[in-house]
Amino acid sequence: THTFSLKRPSGIAGATFAEGDPISICGPGNIKALDLTNVSERLKEFNLVASDQKAADMNLLQKLVLGNTSKTNNVLNGITVTNAPNLKYLDITNLKAITSLDLINQIYLEELHASKSGLTGVSFKSGANIKVLELPSSMISLDLKDHVNLTASNIKFDNNDLSKYDTTKTIMVD
Repeated sequence: THTFSLKRPSGIAGATFAEGDPISICGPGNIKALDLTNVSERLKEFNLVASDQKAADMNLLQKLVLGNTSKTNNVLNGITVTNAPNLKYLDITNLKAITSLDLINQIYLEELHASKSGLTGVSFKSGANIKVLELPSSMISLDLKDHVNLTASNIKFDNNDLSKYDTTKTIMVD
């Protein structure tokens, strides 16, 4: 287990980063899990950037937690995780400014935790390995065709099961 502290570069006022400072994790190498829960309310933009443009640097990252069940973030409006092909777990709980999420490249993704976020749409690769979905009631359209590992009992909308979801919205489950 490693602990990292996020500090502003020297010469910039303040001991830690301010709300809205962009966070880029460059070439995390052997990091398997990254949990930013304690700073989630301060994030505005989050990018995973491979060192020297080598996507292989991100291959070990399996768990990314950007959300927080007790604190809301109204400013984080961008998440880039395309360089983390083996990501299995993503948490964006309470990130209100995120309205869409492209997870087409995350074919190994098993869990998405996005309760009380601002999501209205999310894109998955057909047949991805999704097993657990916790989504906000703000979802407008969701296509879950060919997700054989996902059962209706593992789909929650703001912690309510699928039967309590507003069925006037579009959900395709195959």
